[in-house]
Amino acid sequence: MTHVVFFNLGSAGHINPTLPLVGELRARGIQVTYFVDEGLKEVCEAAGAQWRHFQSVNRATERQLARYGADDVASSASGDLSREFPVSSLAVAADTLPAVIQELRDLEPAVSVVVYDSYVAHAMVAAQVLGIPYLAMFPMPGPGVLVRPDSVIASWETSEVTRQAREEILAAYEVDILERGGLMEFYSAHGNLCTTVGPLFVPLASAMQKQRFDGFPWHCVGPLLPKEQKSRVAHPLAKADELPVEALAAGRPVVLLSLGTVATGTFWATKFGKQALLNGLAELAGRDFARFVFRVAFEALGQEDILVVLVTGPQDDALEGVEDAPSNFVLRRAVQQLEVLPKCQAFITHGGANSVHEALSLGIPLAVVPMFGDQPINAEKVANIGAAVSFCEPLKTLTPESLRRAVRQLLEEGSPFRSAAQGLQRQMASAPGVKGAVDIILDVGKGARPSPRACLSTGLGGA
Repeated sequence: MTHVVFFNLGSAGHINPTLPLVGELRARGIQVTYFVDEGLKEVCEAAGAQWRHFQSVNRATERQLARYGADDVASSASGDLSREFPVSSLAVAADTLPAVIQELRDLEPAVSVVVYDSYVAHAMVAAQVLGIPYLAMFPMPGPGVLVRPDSVIASWETSEVTRQAREEILAAYEVDILERGGLMEFYSAHGNLCTTVGPLFVPLASAMQKQRFDGFPWHCVGPLLPKEQKSRVAHPLAKADELPVEALAAGRPVVLLSLGTVATGTFWATKFGKQALLNGLAELAGRDFARFVFRVAFEALGQEDILVVLVTGPQDDALEGVEDAPSNFVLRRAVQQLEVLPKCQAFITHGGANSVHEALSLGIPLAVVPMFGDQPINAEKVANIGAAVSFCEPLKTLTPESLRRAVRQLLEEGSPFRSAAQGLQRQMASAPGVKGAVDIILDVGKGARPSPRACLSTGLGGA
């Protein structure tokens, strides 16, 4: 019997694209086991998987950090980033790898293929050690979105935790995790599923990526969207609120404003740091960024004849220090985005890959206010195609005037932004999708190496 095993971290943006795959696999009678945070047990089981506990790589314990030398360096201020993600993820990987290998070995029926998030180094190593085919999930528009300054890569890879974890794994399993991998970039030589389409794909870009990942196959399968909302995480820290959009709108255009789950969750009280340096946000925590955007939006859109659905996130102090919301704003802690978006005419987003692709799959134009990671590149890529207004370096570019102007442009009749978004919508509709992605997973499990799926196409499909 075929048995597919998933490994993931406890993040909505990473787990949501995998849940439709679980559903499709189960519909084909295939057994699925899912290793992820306990907080995501219910949604995995609702999708049809058997759940197994798995420590998220972005939640290293003090014991793990101390074991791999984080306490041997003065602090991150000294230049060593051993206590910070993503470096800290290797403490989790090395510490839990023996248990992961044993669990995989003990599963029945025997595991046919491992599908893992590219942040999860030890899932890749465990599959290699046990001789199981393995495939990476990359829920962003291609590896080029993770290009970082050489100085940042060097600081990560020379940190004490990286050094000790890398040496331990190499000594025990003869796998050098940085020979064909990198922090947050543990791709697979067997195949990598990328949840985008050709026009938005960002290929290998840095010298490091081209050296380590050259020849790795990429499959652009398009957005992987669920048939039912039960197979989806709205926010790891909050339940979605009911929202009668049509009644509230009363015929007005509807604009959704959501900054995702990272700024309003993991990074709420934590500075973004080096990963946001090039976007001018290194010194801001999630709450600083969110409140800045909320203030601008209130001033920009409070007098417009529109309904703005503002997702504040789960924090009780989300609007602390921010003036009262205008009467045309409806505030919710969390919403089921795929239920609300079809009722919207524009989307103000942080530019996370899932949010961008969900909106574009519906032909909805965007105003993108990115933070870090893939978000600035997503913003520029979609803006260059003409389906979005980009506010990269938002402390310089996002003002009440610029946001008001952008939203008016997105909403105007015959908007070229909407036309461009609809072109991408057609491209996404013709992508392999969930069924095609599952076919690739099963082919890899049988030892096949499917040809890369249209990741370098630049056309926008039919007129």
